[in-house]
Amino acid sequence: RATATGFRSLGLRDAAILAISSREEMALLLRPRLVIASRYEGTLARAPLAGGTPREVLEGVRAADWSPDGKELAVIHLVGERYRLEYPIGRVLYEPDPPTWLDTVRVSPDGNRVAFIKHPVTGDGRGGISVVGPNEPRRSLASGFAEVVNLCWSPSGAEIWFAGTRTGGVPHGVRVLARTGGERLLFEAPGILDLRDVSRRGELLVSRSTHWTEIRAGRRGSAEEVELPAADLSFLSDLSDDGTLVLGTDVGLGGGPNFSYYVQKTDGSPPVWLGEGDGQALSPDGRFALALLVQSQPPQLVIAPTGAGEARTLDRGPIVRYSRAVWDPSGRRVIIAGTDATEEEHLYAQDVAGGPPLPVTGPRIALLKVGRPVSPDGRRVVALDQNDVPTLYPLQGGEPTPVPGLDDDDVPLCWTPDGRELLVGRYGETPPLVEYVDVASGRTRPWKGPRHALPSGLLGQSRLLVTPDGQSYAYGTLRTMSDLYLSSPLR
Repeated sequence: RATATGFRSLGLRDAAILAISSREEMALLLRPRLVIASRYEGTLARAPLAGGTPREVLEGVRAADWSPDGKELAVIHLVGERYRLEYPIGRVLYEPDPPTWLDTVRVSPDGNRVAFIKHPVTGDGRGGISVVGPNEPRRSLASGFAEVVNLCWSPSGAEIWFAGTRTGGVPHGVRVLARTGGERLLFEAPGILDLRDVSRRGELLVSRSTHWTEIRAGRRGSAEEVELPAADLSFLSDLSDDGTLVLGTDVGLGGGPNFSYYVQKTDGSPPVWLGEGDGQALSPDGRFALALLVQSQPPQLVIAPTGAGEARTLDRGPIVRYSRAVWDPSGRRVIIAGTDATEEEHLYAQDVAGGPPLPVTGPRIALLKVGRPVSPDGRRVVALDQNDVPTLYPLQGGEPTPVPGLDDDDVPLCWTPDGRELLVGRYGETPPLVEYVDVASGRTRPWKGPRHALPSGLLGQSRLLVTPDGQSYAYGTLRTMSDLYLSSPLR
């Protein structure tokens, strides 16, 4: 509630506002971490709108909204790989099986039900809108959207207003969904539209945004970085050992509904598109790329040549869902993070010449989305333990070994050639800090890369890759430009 023109700082750093209550209390997301494009996870906290020290409430929160009386919160709570819709906090109203994920939560004006967005595949914007309440089961109101983002209840509570499209592309209009069925267009405008909020009088707070990525590379012996022209929304997956080739994936409009992956020389040459899918890793000799076809049924892991030739699909064995795949340094096998029919994620090793993947770890072990985690001798892999802390796992049997000094905010990027150290990206630093970490002692030493050249928030917003010798690197930065609009009352 403004009493004067202008603005003032509330003194809150590393925080995002999720909702403001009728009692003028903020629901905040502290230490937000980007997990899916434009979607964040962090610690839920409460703070007065006038400012003050936030009181932490719950970790692993993706979205939250207040009840009309400002006493309770509805949240989307991420526990392991499972998304829980809780209202009030602690009372689970809906918990789908992975890979379904939930996004955005809004409490109805009467406080009796919650609307939310349900996506069938992790990281994919396709999905539908559902409603559930403490005293009523979940009900799907609409599905089949090619992209659906934030939603709000109309002032009367009879409708749900949201930004979405059924025809592909990005949302460029706000649509109305009646609780009793039926759908209509409220208004549309050029650009990417996102519905932020609706006032009691029916005024809409809408943002119009443009997203793109800038990708740059620094090569051994070169004093200048090179900009790599690629797609509007490209995310890097791998960098060859000699620093001359990157593997990336376009998740934007040009990538199509199933994404598209490519290789590109770091001298600034145009990308070479390899096919549909999410690019994972380059083979040690750079002749092949691994890619996941996450939208296919069943999901597939393919090996595609970076030059002439045909892609081939690897045997899935017990894996029902893939999350990451990387090469062994020998190039003769791949290491896979995948989920089996019991919904437990394991690491698997698979011979690329043939045969099914074989488990090499116990359950609830995952691979990070970037980096080269397998040691140069092929005997160990850096993976996330059950607490999401990078840990060394033997690939031939044995107990895991923690790396002194690493925690769940650290991202191992690659091993040094002698297998004694990891190059690690430290989250939370501005600009981000990259260090060598001795895996036995935890001793650190600085990376000699151009820390001054790396943009603030790089590791949280996109991906940094470094070669084992530390002499070459590549990174992508997600850029967003937005304008905020307030509409007149709409019906």
